[in-house]
Amino acid sequence: MAALAALGTFLLAMGQQSRWLMGLALVSSLISLLLVDLTRIFSLPRWVTNILLIAALVVTGFDVLRYSGPLHVLIVANLLVYIQCVLQFQQKDARIYRYLLMLSIFQVVSACAFFHGVIFGLLLVVYLILALTALLLVTYFGEWDAQETNWQVDCRATQESRSSPLFISVTSDPPDPRAPLGINGALLGRLARVVVSSALFSGVVFLVVPRLSTRPWPGIAPAPVRTVGFDAAITLEEVGDLLDDPTPVMRVEVATLDGEPLGYVGPLYLRGGSLQVYYEKHWSLNPFFIQNEIRPLQPLFRGPGQSLFLQRIVLERTQGPEVFAIWPVGKWDDSPLLYDVDRTRVLRVTEDNRRTTYEMTTSALEFGRLADLVPATEPVRQAPFLQLPWVIFQPDWWGGRFVFHRDLYHRRGWNRLEELAAQWAKEAPWPEDDHFHLAKHFEQILAFSGEFQYSTEAVSRDPDLDPVVDFLTKSRKGHCEYFATALALLLRCRGIPTRIVIGYKTEEFNTLGGFYQARQRDAHAWVEAYLSPDKLSPELMGSRPSELWQYGAWLRLDPTPPSSSRAGANQTFWQRLWTTYTFLDYIWLKYVMQLDKVTQQAEVYQPVRRRVQEGVETLVRPERWRQTLSSVGAAIRRSLGEFSQWRTIGGSLVVVGLVAIGIFWLWRDPLRRIWIMKKLPLRRSWPPLADHVVVQVHGELQRLLERTHSPRLPGETPRAFVERVAQLQLASGSCECDGWTASARRIVDLYYRFRFGNHTPTALEVEDMAAALQTVRSALRGRRTINRRNNHVHKIDNPETR
Repeated sequence: MAALAALGTFLLAMGQQSRWLMGLALVSSLISLLLVDLTRIFSLPRWVTNILLIAALVVTGFDVLRYSGPLHVLIVANLLVYIQCVLQFQQKDARIYRYLLMLSIFQVVSACAFFHGVIFGLLLVVYLILALTALLLVTYFGEWDAQETNWQVDCRATQESRSSPLFISVTSDPPDPRAPLGINGALLGRLARVVVSSALFSGVVFLVVPRLSTRPWPGIAPAPVRTVGFDAAITLEEVGDLLDDPTPVMRVEVATLDGEPLGYVGPLYLRGGSLQVYYEKHWSLNPFFIQNEIRPLQPLFRGPGQSLFLQRIVLERTQGPEVFAIWPVGKWDDSPLLYDVDRTRVLRVTEDNRRTTYEMTTSALEFGRLADLVPATEPVRQAPFLQLPWVIFQPDWWGGRFVFHRDLYHRRGWNRLEELAAQWAKEAPWPEDDHFHLAKHFEQILAFSGEFQYSTEAVSRDPDLDPVVDFLTKSRKGHCEYFATALALLLRCRGIPTRIVIGYKTEEFNTLGGFYQARQRDAHAWVEAYLSPDKLSPELMGSRPSELWQYGAWLRLDPTPPSSSRAGANQTFWQRLWTTYTFLDYIWLKYVMQLDKVTQQAEVYQPVRRRVQEGVETLVRPERWRQTLSSVGAAIRRSLGEFSQWRTIGGSLVVVGLVAIGIFWLWRDPLRRIWIMKKLPLRRSWPPLADHVVVQVHGELQRLLERTHSPRLPGETPRAFVERVAQLQLASGSCECDGWTASARRIVDLYYRFRFGNHTPTALEVEDMAAALQTVRSALRGRRTINRRNNHVHKIDNPETR
């Protein structure tokens, strides 16, 4: 009961994310178990208990007045915990145990109001086992307590009636505390069946009962988790722990529009937003080109040459409004999503930062992989994406203008950046106006030349130089933001428009669930270079129609060295275990927490309806029969074509079948089973086998008597049945019944001792029953059943009540 109470409060604390509630339950259960239940050196008086319960009610009342809405569920749940902790320090009886059991169940019901992961589901199964076991023990305890109370009442009545001349002695004995409670293997087996059947029944009911809402229950969410890895802006030299946090952020499934999963499509780049202006270690929006336009997310063009794919994103609770997705992105379902034109990001409308599922389309997949070059979906102004840090805006009386800041250009080392860009462009084997290959050349130098090293550790920089210049010319070590910033500025020096994109890059693909897992440590920054329509060659446009490229294209560039990738080719045991866990959590989320009306129709009702229709068509339509028979015939012909393999398989099946039939024939007869038990070394498992054999021997005796004499009457006890059959045998004039009736009575007596006397049969008793059954079987062998048409069976009065 202490474990059940602690686990119930632990489940409640998981939803509230309350550590003090977990500690309170654990400490209260341990201390009460030691002081009250085991050593019995302390228990709360009744008046102290009442004062504590009143105090808990007063505190709860104040909380109810202070808060409103769903928080009342938390307040009532906490009241249950307070009452449970007080009752744990009471002297236990059956009533207190029942109170604790009900309080724990109510806590678990309250815990289900929160939004939980698969760990909650697994612990719920453990709680189900503990709850049924505790209910069984409480029932036993109540019966034992009732027997002890009745015995004490009988003793008092006996003492009061000793002086009466009509005194009748009481022969009842007090319950022996050392006597076994009947908890054996059979009882535990029944308990296990109840647990399994309860879990299966609950699961079927949960899946089958129709949902009335098109939105799943969001749960009462505690404070959202801050997305440490992702930030809406970039400031160099502020890394901290943003790449070392394994907290899950989202799961992404990529499928066709029909819902067929695509599996692994390479590394996923999930956009959170983009920035255009870099100045003094900061990336931000260009204030002179801000449109301040936020509009509803629109569907992507769907027509000839444009293949769309579905991306299903399960986003964890976060503080920001961003919805991360593969870009370009389009509207698919009725999710309320907005599009920020300035930052090219998708925003959610609701303020409830809970775990939510979004479905959107994308056109970024080509030949089963994420394409680097995608068409622009709207006109692009190139000026914001060509800004350089040493060209600043200088206001004057007629408005202002952009001027070249020569002192800043030399003092911060930007001349070195421009010289390096010119050097790399000169080394490239492509002309200056080939922006695609020139951008790929710069990307290859940063990522694969070996001159630059990826690191999240703090690096000492020259304070006189800009951090990017120091990264490119002196300390060539940094994280993804340094690589992306360097590439964006180098390409701008050569007249190629670029922008920084921030989001997540993940290669962690769960093969069991068919989804990608993105974590906080997967926060990433990369570059997108704009290619105007005149920079796109027919080879780059491929088979897509030219109308799709009317606004140009964006080329994704990732200059970060691949050594920073955390995806390994061979998974260790713990990685495989973690993959299994994430798959189970995905199944729990999809089929439990996110099971709304639409999902239930698609995942439960429609597959069942389709299977039923296919079964009916198979039974009704002749062409389906012909198709099925032809498939079976083809399979048989293929199998017969390989005669040796067929002969081996057939021979193996025949041998296995004969062995199974032999084992069943040996084991089904109780006498043969007893013979096997004596021959095999089954000493440790003898008691449970002996219990089963005693029941089987009695059943065999009953079948013999019913087959040769008369069926057992309803409500007739085994002993009365044997006596009636013996009297029927004497009435028929047979004098040979004395031998087998004594053996039958012996079998019934031993069966009574085992069945109703809580007695475990020994090996000698089992052998005695086997000999008695053999005597009865030999005596009744060859006899025919009495003709029931001429034999009118009359029930014989028997004073036996069992």
